Amino acid sequence: MDSVKDSIPFEVGDLVTYHDHTNGMKHDGDITFITNDYIVVCIHRELKSEGEQQGARSPYREVKILVFKAHWKQLIPRTK
Repeated sequence: MDSVKDSIPFEVGDLVTYHDHTNGMKHDGDITFITNDYIVVCIHRELKSEGEQQGARSPYREVKILVFKAHWKQLIPRTK
């Protein structure tokens, strides 16, 4: 498994800008999940209301983008 991690140029928590190949938009976000095939980038996060948080898995509402390996070159690292 370490050889897979060594080949991935990012880590969970890294700040990135994603240049979306489908529409040309740029999205700033942070990496929340990595596999050998794709990376998940959170581009928006806001705290849920107290009522929404009750029984929820996370206190946050998030918008995420799935970036497949073929498009990793469009992920630009930002300063942490």
